[in-house]
Amino acid sequence: MEGSVCRRFLIVHPHIHNSFIRSELESLIGMFNTVCTVESTKIEKRGGTTVIFARSSLVDFLLDRAILISKVVLLADSLEDLKEEIEKRYADNRTYKVEVGSHIRKLPEGSKKIELEKLDSILESGTVRMSSPEVVVEILETEEKTHTGVLYGYSRRKEHLKYNLKKRMFLGTTSMDNEISFLMSNIAQIDRKSVVLDCFSGTGSVLLPSALLGAFVIGSDVNRRQFVGRDTYHKNPKIKTMAPGTDVYTNFKQFGVENKVLGFCTSDVFDGETLKPQTVDAVIFDPPYGGREGVQRGENRGAVKTETEDAYLQLAIPFVEEVLRKAEVYLKDGGRACFFVPHETDREPPVKTVINENFEEVSRSTQYLTSKYSRTLLLYRKK
Repeated sequence: MEGSVCRRFLIVHPHIHNSFIRSELESLIGMFNTVCTVESTKIEKRGGTTVIFARSSLVDFLLDRAILISKVVLLADSLEDLKEEIEKRYADNRTYKVEVGSHIRKLPEGSKKIELEKLDSILESGTVRMSSPEVVVEILETEEKTHTGVLYGYSRRKEHLKYNLKKRMFLGTTSMDNEISFLMSNIAQIDRKSVVLDCFSGTGSVLLPSALLGAFVIGSDVNRRQFVGRDTYHKNPKIKTMAPGTDVYTNFKQFGVENKVLGFCTSDVFDGETLKPQTVDAVIFDPPYGGREGVQRGENRGAVKTETEDAYLQLAIPFVEEVLRKAEVYLKDGGRACFFVPHETDREPPVKTVINENFEEVSRSTQYLTSKYSRTLLLYRKK
């Protein structure tokens, strides 16, 4: 079967969230139990590319799930190989178009002309059609070489982005960005069989993408007011947060995944355990970054401290350590904890950001926020 044969593909990444590209790609490949070799990855400010040697079934999965993939090109090893792929894709009208793109290095006009001339004999029996052609031939210039192939497919990235915060009926002042929430779900390897917990769920923004991907979700938060809208509309009509008549379940109902919500409850992470052992597949969360009563309570209980002079990190660590202690109980073996930690921009979080011998770090992705502080997404796996 053609789908069982490994081929070489060029993945094109969008020009955003570059620091998350490797983590997302590695996690999604890890979810799909099949042969895959990552031959090269080049990430720059303008996006990047990855070349993999894999089966088409894996590529189909990546196109379906990945946030940080724009499109995938099936690479040709020779002009004969390219001609064969084009013929396979031709239908009745034999229409095509050629797209020339560059990533990191721009193809000079002279070189571009040479590459196009190479295609003349292959495409002479076809007809150019710029709108909806049967075949798209791709010439992509990267830092290492010029790649030629045929468009394999576009990702569902734009479909995932339609759930952005502006389109949601229930919105809080600290709701997590939709794109980042999807990335957290992908990096945590969420699937349709997963049960996902967020101990700082607030308005449920981090959990919504997990539910959209088919997982069952559980949310808790110490502040019950995060779960319900205001009694009256804000005096400024432009402010849409916490609208009257909405609550934490509203967005899940809006997008048809209310059946994926196992429940939201008021609970402090520094209180006792609320779930049965080994019932959760993943814990994803964005901890509070400021001082609270719970921080002092965590310190009084003898929490293991990560020594750091980073003021932002110091505030978040007690919350993270407490959640991981709970996760030791809640998570199944091999379960994942995916969470942000804030830190000063000019300081990287220490190698052992959180000291817990029952977890191992899998990946980290740093997101620049301001000149003063940034945040790093950590992925831990329960041993």
